[in-house]
Amino acid sequence: MYPSNTLAYNGISNFDFVAIPDFMAGLMYGFTGKNHLDEMHTCMGESKVVLTGAKQILADAEAGHMIKAAKGAKALVSNLKKEVAGCKNMSEEMKAIEAWAEIFAEPKSLFKTMGANYLKNNRNIKNDIANEKADWAAGAYFHSGIDVADLLVQFFGEVQPLPALIPAAAVANVSCTTAQWTLMAPDFIAGMIYGFTGDNELTEIEACYTGG
Repeated sequence: MYPSNTLAYNGISNFDFVAIPDFMAGLMYGFTGKNHLDEMHTCMGESKVVLTGAKQILADAEAGHMIKAAKGAKALVSNLKKEVAGCKNMSEEMKAIEAWAEIFAEPKSLFKTMGANYLKNNRNIKNDIANEKADWAAGAYFHSGIDVADLLVQFFGEVQPLPALIPAAAVANVSCTTAQWTLMAPDFIAGMIYGFTGDNELTEIEACYTGG
């Protein structure tokens, strides 16, 4: 699938095409803690757009071009989604990353967060840049991806896992026919259901709740 030959790429010698899935898997792992390395080697194409974007983010961050780095991070998430579209088991991770990237739609909040985190995490950011260079040079492309993800986390905060959802059908018809409903307040019950499914059943629960 990936040719084994190496070539100069983006100013880096001995670029091996297996670097692409390894790097992408490391990036995903660094964001979400989920390792999809094996699948990346079967579902990824040979596009270098995410890798190129990540390298530019590192260069901009190192040079202190924070606005460019933020724009690059926004583009990276969009390109990452396109690149893993053909992969079957990454939809939940990608949704979590997209939720994390919502901050890029709010420039005022974005740069306030980025500025504060840069001051707080400056040493970690510099370490991530240095580690990425060393890992890439050593051919540790998976770890290189982790370094980039950690750099972005240091700037913008951690990617939060999505709450586990239960099938909507399981709570589609709220009923007060069992003793469990009388043990908890209507607001609490409705809040749980809303958190799981996004459906607000408070009115019906208040109508059928008999106290407890």
